[in-house]
Amino acid sequence: MSVSSEDHPAENLEFLLTEILGDGKSTIDAKIRESPPQELGDLVADCVTAAVSKKLKDKELVKQLGFVISAFSAQLKYEQDRVKTLERERDAQLEAIEEREARCANLTVQYDETREENGLLQMRVTYLEEAEDQVNQLITENKELEKSKVLLGDKIRVLEHDFDTTTRELDAQLHESNDGKKLLLEAEGAIKASKAKTKLLSRELDAERERVNDLLQQVADGKVATAKVQRQLNLTRRELLDARRELGHALSSLSMSEADGDPDSDGEDATRQVLRTTDPPVRPRRLRRPRDASADPPIDGGPTPARPPNSNRPSNRDLDKIARNIPRFEPKFDEPQNARAFLRDIDFYLKSYPMANVEDKIYLIKATSSRLVNDFIERQLPQIRNDYTTLCRLMVDEFSDALHQTGFDYAHTIKQGKNESPQQYY
Repeated sequence: MSVSSEDHPAENLEFLLTEILGDGKSTIDAKIRESPPQELGDLVADCVTAAVSKKLKDKELVKQLGFVISAFSAQLKYEQDRVKTLERERDAQLEAIEEREARCANLTVQYDETREENGLLQMRVTYLEEAEDQVNQLITENKELEKSKVLLGDKIRVLEHDFDTTTRELDAQLHESNDGKKLLLEAEGAIKASKAKTKLLSRELDAERERVNDLLQQVADGKVATAKVQRQLNLTRRELLDARRELGHALSSLSMSEADGDPDSDGEDATRQVLRTTDPPVRPRRLRRPRDASADPPIDGGPTPARPPNSNRPSNRDLDKIARNIPRFEPKFDEPQNARAFLRDIDFYLKSYPMANVEDKIYLIKATSSRLVNDFIERQLPQIRNDYTTLCRLMVDEFSDALHQTGFDYAHTIKQGKNESPQQYY
């Protein structure tokens, strides 16, 4: 019996077994069904062992082989069913995996949506916090406004009371002003007359102002000419100063030869002869220097002790004589001033008196300078007046400015504009 290889193996095997075993196939099938599928392999092995070890007849051998084939067929069906079961399980697992992937995709989308919603919620929370801060600030401002409202209410009541009081006072003054209307009419007439007189005086003032402007222009021109003359005079003074410095050496030697404060008559005549050859200096205002304790007369009324001939501190007479030989230092407007040269002259003439103190130097400065310099020295603190170096430095800083001017001099240089009223000008 031939079986086509293209047919199903299980169906062909069933047909072959039916042909071989006949009615005995049902008995074999019943025995196979009674055996568990896991024991089919052992059952087949036993049948094969029995068929090989025993000498069976052809019919029994055929039955035994049929039994083996039936067992193999049953095992094949079992394996086929198992494969189908595994395939179904695989399909179920694949479907479960697909469902899980779909769920994961849905969860991913939900996670992204949740993140977006979380960001929106976070922004909303931030906005709510800011809004809460603003609300708290508004509440605080509202409380302050309530306090201000109470204060304003009190002020309004006070103002209303003051307004009522002022209204009553104004009403009383209004009644009184009715009686003063006549006086007002008379005052208006006087004001009109005063205005007319003011216009007349304004015209006269304008004419006078023009005349003053002309005079100021002439004064300015005169100041320019005076400045030129003053510069020439300064040059002459410098030449005179050089000559007097040379003369100072002779004077210092003469002062050293004085006895008891009296100069030698021949030396004095020689000095006067030299001074006649130069321009006479401006005679300074004589100052009274306070005498020190050594110059006071004795208590018993005895004669005043004479200064020793070899004393190195100048007397009042020595300082007055030195002052006559030093050009006066008078700072003025628009004139070059040299305070350093003036102070060098002071130091030069006092070189012959090494024991000269600050009081002697300040006395000599005041005797050879203007009132402006004296006032400047008096304004300084006692500590500065006792420090000659600091005082000299302050004098140089104060009076070495060639553009030094007073408010009065500067005011006279200002002219009235054409479109400027008298009130604006003054």
